[in-house]
Amino acid sequence: MVALAAPLRRLPALQRLWLFENGIGDAGLSALLAQPMSDVLPALEQLDLHNNRVGDAGCARLHVALERGALPALVTLTIMGNPCSDQAQRAVAEVLASRVKRTPASDPPGVVGSSTTRVSSLRGTAAPSYGRS
Repeated sequence: MVALAAPLRRLPALQRLWLFENGIGDAGLSALLAQPMSDVLPALEQLDLHNNRVGDAGCARLHVALERGALPALVTLTIMGNPCSDQAQRAVAEVLASRVKRTPASDPPGVVGSSTTRVSSLRGTAAPSYGRS
């Protein structure tokens, strides 16, 4: 992932990135989210990182990046199935949810949002990925 990070960052129109089951760890995720934050995949709406090797450090890096405005168009994030703690996954989901419109309480467990906004977070509580309805 570290080797792919730079080329991926040069794709400003990229909207969906599915990197599930690729063994991506904290270093790979950090490379993808490297500075400057405002230029990190500005059109990316869906990011699927499930079943990789992202730990608490990677989730913390993702949390900070999202707080600083990285991935400004992101509405779908799947991070379950990684060795990070539920608390770290929840923190990432909360910061992303704070950036997007939150609506019905009828969303499935582990998912926050409306029919156009999904945040999949906790292990085993939601399907591997969610997309726009």
